[in-house]
Amino acid sequence: MQLRTKRLASLSLAFAGTALAVVACGGSSSSSKDTSDTSASTGGAGDTGGGGVTDAGGTSGTSGTSIGNTNTTAATSASNTMAGDAGGSGGTSSTAGGTGGSAAATGGGAGGTSGAAGETATSDSGGTAGSGGTGPTGVIGVLGEPCDSPGQLACAGNHQKLTVVCGGDGEWQVNETCGATEFCDSSEGPTTGLCIEPAEGCAGREPGELVCGGASVVTCDVDGLRTIVVEECTTPCVEGACADTGAPCPDEEFVNCSRQCGDFECLESEEGCVQGQPLDAYLEDVGDSVIVRTASYGDLCERAGERCGEEVRAMPVGAFNVRLRCTVEAPWGIITEARLAEDACAERLPCEIVEVADVSSTVAYVETSDPTAGAANVLVEVVDEEATCP
Repeated sequence: MQLRTKRLASLSLAFAGTALAVVACGGSSSSSKDTSDTSASTGGAGDTGGGGVTDAGGTSGTSGTSIGNTNTTAATSASNTMAGDAGGSGGTSSTAGGTGGSAAATGGGAGGTSGAAGETATSDSGGTAGSGGTGPTGVIGVLGEPCDSPGQLACAGNHQKLTVVCGGDGEWQVNETCGATEFCDSSEGPTTGLCIEPAEGCAGREPGELVCGGASVVTCDVDGLRTIVVEECTTPCVEGACADTGAPCPDEEFVNCSRQCGDFECLESEEGCVQGQPLDAYLEDVGDSVIVRTASYGDLCERAGERCGEEVRAMPVGAFNVRLRCTVEAPWGIITEARLAEDACAERLPCEIVEVADVSSTVAYVETSDPTAGAANVLVEVVDEEATCP
């Protein structure tokens, strides 16, 4: 909505000294040797040894033995060995089967068949291997390494000054070095392998650094050239993070005097502090209303001196020839010039009726003394003579 020329001219008296500025805002085998009964007949072949489980590392095979026609099995582990009557060597740990048993004495049974391969041991205390770091991304050429397309441009890495070109001999060669503020663009596109200036918001910043872009948290890409939205804030973005203080950005149409939530559209001083915005173009008849988003405490202009021992910051709110009701949440409050004229230490109120003002007066202030206060959303309504604050 465009401000009406004659109303802006008159209300500007209340914002004296201001200038209009609009900005865009494995285990080892064991062997056992047993003595056989010499009166026993020569036994048959021992049974095949089964796999024994070790406590540490792999599993070992067990010794298969026999006396006469009787088979005897001995299990062998890393911490405990049970010997049979006719010894066979134990199985090797983990991946190898046990060695076949051998007869130890005259008349003893034949050595058992090799034990089966043991299972791989599982450690309870072993750590998980860490993942490897990521390398450069995009169109990258390493000097001296092979390349496929002579004449192709690339970057020597991410966020690099050196650009490279695929030479006629099929290897990456030096192309050029970027200027002081430029970096090679490794993303695929029309500027691949060329030196370009960083976009606004990334100049002088490192890739991955979090910054504010309007009401969003953004970061700079791997080359530090372009912004990428990380998070859309519902509260103001302050120093690369969504603020814990300050009112959310309004959903409906509003007048924005903050540095967040879209384009800045209010008056500011030559020093760049926010002074406010006349509202008479928005507020003409009973029932009209508008939300005004203030600047944060730190962005508002300082008042001349303290008010009752407090270092306050305030933004004027007003429209002429209409009766207004202004509402705001703590730590902000409303105070009219009429009340200030009566009592310099007058209390700030969450809601206040602002009577029809003289054309030369600023009608009210939205004020706070909290240095951590973020931007506030002030509801300003045109009301009739009977309206009061809740």
